[in-house]
Amino acid sequence: MGTGGKVRRTWPQRFLVGFNALLVVACLAAAGALHTFSEKLSSVETIAIDSATAAPLDPGETRNILIVGTDSAANLDEDDPVNAGRQGENLADVIMIMRINPEDGTARLLSIPRDTRVAMAPTGNMGKINSLLTGVDGPRNLINTIRRNFGISIDNYIQVDFAGFKDLVGQLGGVPVYFAAPVRDKNSGLLVSEAGCVVLGPAEALAYARARHFQYQDSDGRWRYDQTGDLGRITRQQDFIKRAMRRASEAGIRNPGTAIGIVDAAVDSVTIDDTLTTGMIMELVSVFRTFNPDDLETQQVPTAGEMAGRSHTRR
Repeated sequence: MGTGGKVRRTWPQRFLVGFNALLVVACLAAAGALHTFSEKLSSVETIAIDSATAAPLDPGETRNILIVGTDSAANLDEDDPVNAGRQGENLADVIMIMRINPEDGTARLLSIPRDTRVAMAPTGNMGKINSLLTGVDGPRNLINTIRRNFGISIDNYIQVDFAGFKDLVGQLGGVPVYFAAPVRDKNSGLLVSEAGCVVLGPAEALAYARARHFQYQDSDGRWRYDQTGDLGRITRQQDFIKRAMRRASEAGIRNPGTAIGIVDAAVDSVTIDDTLTTGMIMELVSVFRTFNPDDLETQQVPTAGEMAGRSHTRR
């Protein structure tokens, strides 16, 4: 990646809870629901982000889309298990950058760990990157922070919360995930009691995507902690994205009504920037029309651990 806010076109290349955009375009392409989505786009909530791009991009140009999954539970039912013992703080629980190149039909996904310590816009004070959304002009500050610390310019912005994630998984009828052993995470509520391929429903999928204290059961029946922490969660999320994209494409081909349901769920649960036009989204659809989820290149921003109280940046 380049510096000074510029990105090389040969960007070597993660998601999200913020995989909603990928699901939508994959299913639209499969089911031919373009007209419906075009009609509904006007009702999607938008925000101004003041993109660092000097001039608006044409729909066919390569673009970087910042996808943010927040930990807000505001749109969940009061009795939803996610609300037990917690309240959403509107932190950026998942941060990823999707690079779309319509010319060669490629898509690349880069993840930034939520606890990465950076010099935060606009003050330059050190802090965790996931806290930026809680302040005034949160999306703008997050975009500027990414540009200043990593040299990546952002062209578009998509944000989704817990409820949006669950709605989209529900529209797909769940997402199948293979587990080599029983797994659990007491903090997120994840519990898979048997090894093998398991179709995760909305609640289970969210617990899996949120799992940061991941445990697996060994051959002696003892629970062992996975030592990869948040970085392991990112890897699992990346794999989940590919599986969800396959599910979206298959479901759309079998039942065009599923594509309409995904569009409805997306319209109700996502926020996008005010420059993400219908034409741009249709270009994304054309990219994903023949896109193989296995070709999605994924990468994480390299990180180094730090002791509590240290002030250096975690990269």
